Amino acid sequence: MANITQTINSLNGGISQQPDEQKIPGQVNDLNNAIPHVVEGLVKRPSGKFVASLSDGTLNSSTNGKWFHYYRDENEQYIGQIFQNGTLRMWDCLTGAEKTVVNAIGNTTYLTHTGDEDIQTLTLNDFTYINNRSITTEMDTTEEPDTNFKKEIFVELKSVAYAKQYSLNVFDNTTPSAVTTATRIKVDRILSSNNYCSNVDQDTDANSVKDGFMHDHAGRINSSNTFVANKAKTFDEEKKVANKAPVDSISIQNISIEKDNNSKVEKVKNTKFEFIIKFADLFFEESAITLKKRLEDEYNLKDINIKKMSKNLYRVYKGPFYNLGSIKNVYNEIADINFENIELIKL
Repeated sequence: MANITQTINSLNGGISQQPDEQKIPGQVNDLNNAIPHVVEGLVKRPSGKFVASLSDGTLNSSTNGKWFHYYRDENEQYIGQIFQNGTLRMWDCLTGAEKTVVNAIGNTTYLTHTGDEDIQTLTLNDFTYINNRSITTEMDTTEEPDTNFKKEIFVELKSVAYAKQYSLNVFDNTTPSAVTTATRIKVDRILSSNNYCSNVDQDTDANSVKDGFMHDHAGRINSSNTFVANKAKTFDEEKKVANKAPVDSISIQNISIEKDNNSKVEKVKNTKFEFIIKFADLFFEESAITLKKRLEDEYNLKDINIKKMSKNLYRVYKGPFYNLGSIKNVYNEIADINFENIELIKL
């Protein structure tokens, strides 16, 4: 087989199990003690910290027994061991110190075992459930007094719907009473936005009255009313849309009912050519600075800029460019970087 020689700029593609001919540049077969990072490249895996040894029977641990762990948050992490005689011990992962375990049952019969595989543990939220598969469970001979369960009920919802509210009403007395819930509302229109209050004297305008009450808008628009739009304002939201969708021309016209033959239409041509090449949008300024330094040091790219787009967004880009020739020259320089999200953005 002939030798193949190629240059790989970075190994941040991660592990791939595909055949070598199908791997993209930057992917590897195996990765030991390293983490691929899109900004910092291939970095060494963070090291661990030795706290204490429990496997050799020190710190009151046993050489045999079922081990399990309990992780609550960054400040509470524990390792537990169930001895074969049923004793349970816990240690703090952060300090290695043994914690006090309170046995509220008073005996360890259920946890006694000969094979560690018979003990199973399951942690849900703040509770860890322990099951001994070698013991057959049965009812206790001690009965709970009947008076403790007279006010307990079970409520089961066999089906629920999204955005629905379910209520349960519990009453002390035994006298039944009807409880109703509104399921439909009827609304009658009294006044609407189609009505208006006129201050014009009825003698001068047959369609209006001057009495201070709301009336319909039959006389609101007549032949003497005109609406003229000869001024326009572009808001910031519209400017953002215009940057993404090029506009050939913008016209302002008189849209009054009566046509004005002397009205003029003004056109504004958008001929400005200004683009940038975006490399990435990052959440942290430190990451943006690191990427800028790598582009300048490793790939010899000049004039790399960083722009703060928002509180938690920093854009790394090159430009602006004012003609196609300059964009083509720079694009040829960055073609071998293998960035997947390089974008050409019009300003």
